Amino acid sequence: MKKLACLLLFILSANSWSQAQNRVAKDVSVKEFAKLIETGKGTLLDVRTPGEIAKGSIKGSVNLDFFDDNFETKLEQLDKKKPVYVYCASGGRSSDAMEMMKKKGFVEVYNLSGGYNAWNKTYGK
Repeated sequence: MKKLACLLLFILSANSWSQAQNRVAKDVSVKEFAKLIETGKGTLLDVRTPGEIAKGSIKGSVNLDFFDDNFETKLEQLDKKKPVYVYCASGGRSSDAMEMMKKKGFVEVYNLSGGYNAWNKTYGK
């Protein structure tokens, strides 16, 4: 019985390790981010404040304010199996959000390097 329990524990540990190895959480350039969005496979997540969004956003984005008290709870409502393309104003908050999502088991998270500011310099309004 002990051998069976050890074997099951090993299999579960190996499976968890394998799943963790297949996860993606990385910073990408504006051009890479645009290509990822174009696939239509994921969720485009804007973690800026409503005041920042009022000045412009990437078309099709969903907003979850990083500074909202319920931010982490709201993240949990997103589909962890779908890619998430996250951005903020300059890349700091979205990088923190990406790390949170990584810990919460999201499979693919891509952070826009330079944030909306970099996007705006490339694609303008």
